[in-house]
Amino acid sequence: MTHIRKTAAEVATELRVSPRLIQKLCASGALRAAKIGSIWRITTSAIDDYLDQEASRPSCPAISTKPQTAPITLGSRSGGATSADRYARLIGVQPGSGSKSCSKRRKTSAPA
Repeated sequence: MTHIRKTAAEVATELRVSPRLIQKLCASGALRAAKIGSIWRITTSAIDDYLDQEASRPSCPAISTKPQTAPITLGSRSGGATSADRYARLIGVQPGSGSKSCSKRRKTSAPA
């Protein structure tokens, strides 16, 4: 049985993705392929195996389906919740549980 070999560009056109994505999948080993010179060659069976493997994965395990319990409050610049805290609540984690906040609070000086 002969296997039809396609280039990354041909596979990308068929799957409606960028050729660079196909090249990255080949380089990482996620998509079985052979590199001949500077051209990746992918068999149709490797494409079918990859698509079957991807179809069996959960669609998006990082997104939780549980309802949001804490309301998101917009703080003022001089106080309140930082953008990192609001984002943490949005994605369902405890605000301030990670490393240092990526946003810096503006220091206010007391009036003289």
